[in-house]
Amino acid sequence: MNTKLKRLRKYLRKFNWYMQHIRWNRVAIVLIIFVAAVVGFAKLVEKEQAERRRIELEWIREQEAAERAYEAEVQAEKDRWAEIEAWDDLQVAKEGEARELTSRDIEEMDYWGELELLALVVEAEAGNQDLTGKRLVVDVVLNRVDCPLFPNTITEVLEQENQFTTMWNGAVEKAAWNMQDSDYAAVMLEVTGQRLDTEIMYFTAGGYNESCTPAYIHGDHYFGYLSKAAQKEVVELNNKK
Repeated sequence: MNTKLKRLRKYLRKFNWYMQHIRWNRVAIVLIIFVAAVVGFAKLVEKEQAERRRIELEWIREQEAAERAYEAEVQAEKDRWAEIEAWDDLQVAKEGEARELTSRDIEEMDYWGELELLALVVEAEAGNQDLTGKRLVVDVVLNRVDCPLFPNTITEVLEQENQFTTMWNGAVEKAAWNMQDSDYAAVMLEVTGQRLDTEIMYFTAGGYNESCTPAYIHGDHYFGYLSKAAQKEVVELNNKK
């Protein structure tokens, strides 16, 4: 009986030891698995962060390369324009050395500038009129230049106060965008000696100028000569010359 109890106790001690051993092994295994999972997750996160940093660095390098390429392109364009400007300056300098403008050159430039201004006024005043109507407007200006009662240049006649309203109401500036061949033709026909009327001094729309002698109507304009008093004054001025 004692022998059997001893054997039973022996088996129980072995069983308890075995069970305790297994329990601690399970805990150890769980801990190992947990640590491995944490380490693996950390490595995965680190790998993803490294990949993200690599992509970001590549994007930054691409942007920097694109910016350098753009700056190089801009600088090349600036250099090209600088070369063109330098070439133009050189050509101008050479032309200046070869030939300086004379007073006659300047007068000719002024003359053509005045004709250009006159063409602008023709478009502003008579852009919707036929060629004859435009030529008559030119005649009024040229006849005033020839008359001692008015200024003796086209520009001064056009800029005379209270005369050509298109010179100061913005119509001439707008006319620059709507120029017609007939505007220039009217000017050139009259300045080359083919003046239609060497006597008319006024034109208005809607009625004759109160200070003129009525002449005729063409298109939308009423043309007029000098008044008799003005004609007498012209004769007196001409006799004094």
